Amino acid sequence: MSRGVVWHGDRVLGEVQGQMKQNMTRACLHLRGVVINSIGEPGPPAGPPSAKGDPPHKRIGHLRRNIDWEVSPSGLEGRVGTNVEYGRYLEKGTRTMAMRPYLRPALDKEQRRIVAILAGKG
Repeated sequence: MSRGVVWHGDRVLGEVQGQMKQNMTRACLHLRGVVINSIGEPGPPAGPPSAKGDPPHKRIGHLRRNIDWEVSPSGLEGRVGTNVEYGRYLEKGTRTMAMRPYLRPALDKEQRRIVAILAGKG
């Protein structure tokens, strides 16, 4: 009686990809929360929204409400950001306005936690 080899590769690959996508989703949601919290401090009614180099203060909450995330179908890429046009100017600054980054500092601060989430340990 001969023993046949049973191939489970497709099922295993599907399970691995599903877990990767789940972990990436959790990492994006975590980072989104950190970003939202970093721009949650209300600022003064008049004057600059925040000090140079610090995350922007909350004025009306439009930027905060529009921090979004997405995960690629493969689960290998995740993005956290905004489609609010001035969000780019706050993050990078302009010739006339100093940077008030809120995305990159959050990613830098949470790098270890994100790696742990992606590895399934967080």
